[in-house]
Amino acid sequence: TLEQVFETADKCRRHGIGGIFNLIVGFPDESADSVDRTLAVARRLRSMRCARASASRSMPAPHSSWAS
Repeated sequence: TLEQVFETADKCRRHGIGGIFNLIVGFPDESADSVDRTLAVARRLRSMRCARASASRSMPAPHSSWAS
């Protein structure tokens, strides 16, 4: 859950561990609201000053059902 993600980030911060959280956005059926919420999670993680958080755009594999 998201709460577990934030708890883990906080534990990392308390113990001096720099966490890395990679988030993916842009799936074919993903709504703009979902993308916004994911980016908000990345911003919150970054604001905790314990983690690097990045959001990457999903890219379909060539000739996959998502690519069409």
